[in-house]
Amino acid sequence: MGAAKASPPTSGHLVIVDAANCLYRAFFALPPLRTATGVPTNAAYGFVTMLRKVIREESPDHMVVVFDPPGGKSFRQEIYAEYKAQRDKQPEDLSAQMPAVHELIESHRLAVLQVPGFEADDVIATLVAQAPDAFRVTILSTDKDLMQLVDERVALLDTMKDRRYDPAAVEERFGVPPERVLDMRALVGDPSDNIPGVRGIGEKGAAKLMQQWGTLDALLDHVEDVKPTRAKNALLAGADDARLSKTLATLRDDVELPLGLEELVLRDPDRETLRELFERYEFTRLLDELDAESGEEGARPSVAEETAPAEVCRDLGVLADALRALDPEEAPVLAAIGSPESALRE
Repeated sequence: MGAAKASPPTSGHLVIVDAANCLYRAFFALPPLRTATGVPTNAAYGFVTMLRKVIREESPDHMVVVFDPPGGKSFRQEIYAEYKAQRDKQPEDLSAQMPAVHELIESHRLAVLQVPGFEADDVIATLVAQAPDAFRVTILSTDKDLMQLVDERVALLDTMKDRRYDPAAVEERFGVPPERVLDMRALVGDPSDNIPGVRGIGEKGAAKLMQQWGTLDALLDHVEDVKPTRAKNALLAGADDARLSKTLATLRDDVELPLGLEELVLRDPDRETLRELFERYEFTRLLDELDAESGEEGARPSVAEETAPAEVCRDLGVLADALRALDPEEAPVLAAIGSPESALRE
């Protein structure tokens, strides 16, 4: 008789990585880094730095990286053919880095989810819905649509700005609590996704309407009572667009996932493979970090540990560490002789 299958955990900390959001942010935040042979690496470097930072600082026991579906198409195009129709093609230098990104994820032994027909946001919403009540959930993303998922146990984390969006932060950002973000977004729309919204109503106006009426349905049911007249006329003309926009912006939380929570347990990385990848892509600071984690002798010293009167530093992160380690009365002299390996804020 086979061994009984382990029961899923009932408490813990799940980190969900919105891959597209993190990759695009890294790609556009960093200079166009390349290896000596010309291979672009800025998105891969920034992405893996974010992953390692959140593992180090958030101490999750479960973690998963979520990608959009192959080809980017979802059920929303069946509802509204213009949905995301005007999106620009992914930059070639970013596309060229995707194999490296997947290698880096695999070498960290992280679970990956990508479900045909459903966007990453729907997969993330489903993960949140399926997580036991005693689980804390951190979503690594700045996507406004995901802020409708925030509550007392679910937060969005922006590692670049070290900002966490809890319910209070979401309300500060939008003027409404997380449970009203969806209805507010239905009024405002989203040009980047081709979600129409109601023409003539912006974020501030939408927030005021939600504060007064609570829900989109209540607002549209009492549209004749809406003031000012300009807002009433806009709603009368755009009611159907508002309802369509809400349908498009609503996240599905019933996606059939190929992995269960017990399969998202965070495991130790494959450090040997990581070392090979960091060397191949010339991630010198991450090599130093890996050496420090492994406690290996002979690891390259950081600039802060050097005692020589002058040293060449090609890594902005190492330079920042060195400056923080200096005595306040010391006056270092800095000379820029080349572009840094990283400008990613950590």
